[in-house]
Amino acid sequence: MFRSVSVLGALAVAALTLAPQGAAADAAPVADAAPAAEAPPVIVTQQQALLVLDPNKPVWDFKRDPAAVKWAFDPRTVSGYEDLDPAKNWSKGPNEAKVYQLGGKTYVATVTGKGFAAVVEYPSKKPYWKTSKLITPDDTYAYNPHSIELLPTGEVAVANSGHTATGQARSDRNVCLFPTGNATASSCVKLLHAHGVQWDAGRKRLWALGGDQLKAYSIDRGIPGQPKLKEDTALSTKVPWGAGHDLGLVPGTGRLWVATGTPVFQYDIGAKRWYGDTSRGAQEEYPGWQQVSQRGTKSVTTDPVTGQVITAVAENAEQTTHTARRHFPEARHELFWDGNQSYFYKARWFRPVTIG
Repeated sequence: MFRSVSVLGALAVAALTLAPQGAAADAAPVADAAPAAEAPPVIVTQQQALLVLDPNKPVWDFKRDPAAVKWAFDPRTVSGYEDLDPAKNWSKGPNEAKVYQLGGKTYVATVTGKGFAAVVEYPSKKPYWKTSKLITPDDTYAYNPHSIELLPTGEVAVANSGHTATGQARSDRNVCLFPTGNATASSCVKLLHAHGVQWDAGRKRLWALGGDQLKAYSIDRGIPGQPKLKEDTALSTKVPWGAGHDLGLVPGTGRLWVATGTPVFQYDIGAKRWYGDTSRGAQEEYPGWQQVSQRGTKSVTTDPVTGQVITAVAENAEQTTHTARRHFPEARHELFWDGNQSYFYKARWFRPVTIG
């Protein structure tokens, strides 16, 4: 169980911020080589706040060692998010944290299962974009957002997993696209149990993961300010294993990370070929799959500079963990509050992806 504490109150004495990091050239992950550069910080979706953490500390005890935390975001402690009622809708913490660089500024995109959705300017914490349209007081988890993606246009896509039993979001609005600067979605499509969204800049497609389906969508911008999602059936495919949970790019490879309930795959988009555990449906293995592919993986991300992979693997019934796992080389980080384990849902590298 998580400890109900004021993370930002505990960190006030630290008053630290992390300088935005520039983009770097893509590099494919190499399983048998040490990283050639220093690893970036780590961002985790702790159950009270987003935390950016020191990659050089194996133990993050953010009460005893507040300097381990370089930046934290809790909308209950800053202005600008009152219309999203964070006292209620942030109360179980975030489901996502993605970092972008757009127009020379750094942004962190986040959502919670209760419908809080925002793109936050870093380090100021000011809202760049937000919506209250996914908050449903009559049915708390009618949408149940699990992931979010900021597009180069400033548009925002959100993956809503819907109710746990059915995977159906309200009015079949599982994947929603919000026009630039607009809090109301212009297009939503059905994708049961949608858990991941990822923009593919090369193909100009939005990928979305739900259950055993990996869908690709083009965006029709024929009507100004009203972009529409249209499935590209030539690219959409079935995942070899169900319970799709996380989706992201494998930098420099033309592949996607696809984490499911048990195996973690790589999908080569051009070759339409699955890599990973061949006993679970993959056609070939990828280097180091035995380390990365763990049952209950909630997030998987490759740092484009070092090639290191970081994962979060659930260790309890709440589907959270207190350990971030680094691969190639192997290492662990553990999160604590005053000596007690503190839990988070996802862990990613804090290396902004330059999108425009």
